[in-house]
Amino acid sequence: MTAAAPCPPADRVDPVQLPRPLVRLLTEEGHARLCLGLLRQAESEAEATDAALRRQVRPMDRLLAVARRPRPSVLALTRHQEDLSRVRRARLACETILRRLAAEIEVDLESVVRATVPKYVRGLAAMENLADWERALGRFVDRLGALRRAVGEARGAATAGYQKSLNRISDNAYDRLADAQQAADRLEEEIAFINRLSDLHRELVAATPCAGVFVPTVPVAPYANWIGQLPSLAIGPLQAEFTRILGVLDQLETEGAAVLADAVKRSRQAHLDMAHSFVLAELAALRSFA
Repeated sequence: MTAAAPCPPADRVDPVQLPRPLVRLLTEEGHARLCLGLLRQAESEAEATDAALRRQVRPMDRLLAVARRPRPSVLALTRHQEDLSRVRRARLACETILRRLAAEIEVDLESVVRATVPKYVRGLAAMENLADWERALGRFVDRLGALRRAVGEARGAATAGYQKSLNRISDNAYDRLADAQQAADRLEEEIAFINRLSDLHRELVAATPCAGVFVPTVPVAPYANWIGQLPSLAIGPLQAEFTRILGVLDQLETEGAAVLADAVKRSRQAHLDMAHSFVLAELAALRSFA
């Protein structure tokens, strides 16, 4: 009684369960690789013979060949060069066949991996999560710009309508501060949502081929609280606080948003590279099986 074949890990492709068309492609590729090895060997040997025949051709032999009186050394070299050209053409054709087979195999194998390896599918799902992150980043940029404008308008209104005798800003300034407060609330909501997506992404990529690929979080700051404290300040500290808040928002707008967008692009590419590497690793293991 023969022992049962060991079961493959649940996170790997089972060679026994490969679709027949994929097995045929792998087998054909194996034959093509063997053929390519033989052709490369033949080409190398033919190039060595070509060099040896060239050394045997003397200058006078070349002149006689021009006069259509080729010597045996020239005839031998000519015949050999024709053989060498045929070998090279065959090698190039074999390489073209191998590239076509490799492309077909990779597409078919990715479908098998997608259907049979749960951790690979989880990695793909995590990559889709990046699309949500990118949309949220767009909203973050919009809301950050809205808060920046609202704070700028509030500062202008506070200065223009300030009543020195009462040490009081105008009603319009209070309205603009209320607008800024709402804008700050919306920005903080979006930052919290982005950071939740980042945490979710970490959970999704755990134990997948994309483990270690993270998307960044957005720094949290109490923007709404800062805005809420402005009406209680005297005009001097008020203007200083406006300047500080706008500086924080300017830095986040000019540096933070661009850095975050670039980080997401790099994370997406890392997802693609790791997923591709996983499929190639499976392919390397299956080639020996086929």
